[in-house]
Amino acid sequence: MTLPPVSLHFDTDLPLLEYFDVDSSVLPDPEVTPGPVEQAVAGVGETAVLIRCLVAAFDDYDSFDPTLSTFDCRLLRALLSSPSEREARNLAGRGIDATKRATLSEWIKVKPDREGMGDLLLTVPDAVITAVSGSGAAWSLAITFPNPPGTEEYGGDYPTTGEYALSFGPGSVSIPGLTGDEYQVYRIAEGKRDKHPFTGVTKNTLFLKELPGR
Repeated sequence: MTLPPVSLHFDTDLPLLEYFDVDSSVLPDPEVTPGPVEQAVAGVGETAVLIRCLVAAFDDYDSFDPTLSTFDCRLLRALLSSPSEREARNLAGRGIDATKRATLSEWIKVKPDREGMGDLLLTVPDAVITAVSGSGAAWSLAITFPNPPGTEEYGGDYPTTGEYALSFGPGSVSIPGLTGDEYQVYRIAEGKRDKHPFTGVTKNTLFLKELPGR
C-alpha cells in the first residue's frame, strides 16, 4: 500500500529535536498550572524533606551501601492526614501498608520502588526546616524551633536554630542530635499525580508508612 503524500505517518528517521526542540533522550515535562489544592499546600503545609536515592551503590556482597550512594534531598511543603476509609480499603486490597497520606505542593516524580531504597519523606513536626544542602551521601538540614521548651522543662537552654547532618542507613535516615520523637520518617508506599480533566486541579498524593526504631 502506498501512503499519500500528506499523512500522519511518523518519519522514524527524523530526530525528536525537529519535533520538540530537545535532545532525543530528554522529553520536556508537561506544563503544570498549580490548582487550588497545591496553592493551599504551599500556603499552610508543613515543611518536609523528600529523600530520593538517585544512584545506588552496592558492596561486594550485593548489599545496598548508603554511604557510597548518591541522594537527592528536596525541601518542600506537605499536608499530612489519614487515608480515607475508601483509600485504606483500596490500598489494603493491593497489599500496600500505609498509615498516612501526604499531599504535596510539588509536581515531582516519586518512586516507592527505586533501586537501592524507595523514596522517604522526613518531617520535624514542632519545627520548620528552612534549608537543605549537600550532595552525594552528605546532606544537612537547617532547622528552626519556633516554640522551644522552657529551660526548666528541658533542663537547659534548648537551641532555637541549628544545622543537623543526615545519617543514611539501608532504607532509612536519621538525624543525630535529635531524639527519635522529635522527627518522623516515612517510607513512601505509593505515589500518584492527578490532574482533573475538567477543572484542571492538580494534586501530588503520597501514601506513607512510618518507619519505627530509627
